[in-house]
Amino acid sequence: MTFRLVDGLLARQIAGEERSPAAEHLGLRLLRFARGVAVFEMPLRRHACDPLGRVENGVLTALAEAAMTAAARSIVADGVASPDALATRGLSARFERTVRLDEAASLRAEAIVVRTTDEEVHVEADVLCAGARVAAFAARCVPEEAPRAFEAVA
Repeated sequence: MTFRLVDGLLARQIAGEERSPAAEHLGLRLLRFARGVAVFEMPLRRHACDPLGRVENGVLTALAEAAMTAAARSIVADGVASPDALATRGLSARFERTVRLDEAASLRAEAIVVRTTDEEVHVEADVLCAGARVAAFAARCVPEEAPRAFEAVA
C-alpha cells in the first residue's frame, strides 16, 4: 500500500504551496504529519479576536478542523479514494477556556485518527495555547465520492 498522492498533497501544504483562502487569512500552517496524525499551527492575530482581545471560538474550530482533516486524509492510500474528497460531516467541540491575544505567539492543533470504518474516519484534536489544552474536538470525515473508501486502510 502506498500513499504518494496524499503525502505529496500534505508536503505541498507544509511548504506553503497549497492553502485555502481561509487558511491563508488565518495563517493556518501544517507543521508535520504522519499516518493518522497532523499538527497545525497559527499565529495569534488581532483579526482572529473579538473586540476584547479574546480568540473567537470559530477560529479555534477552523484550526482544529484543518488538523483533523489532514490527519484523516493522511490514511487514504493511493487508488482507494482521492484525499481531497474527504469532508467533515460531523463535528463536536468543547471549549475549556478563553484564549486572549496576549497569551502566546501562536496556537497549535494536534489531531489523531482514533477509529476508521469502511465508510468514515473518526478524528480527535486538541487545541493548545502555550502547551495547555484550551479546546477539544471530535469529527467524522467521509469521502464524498466513494463508499467503502477505507476498507483497506487502518
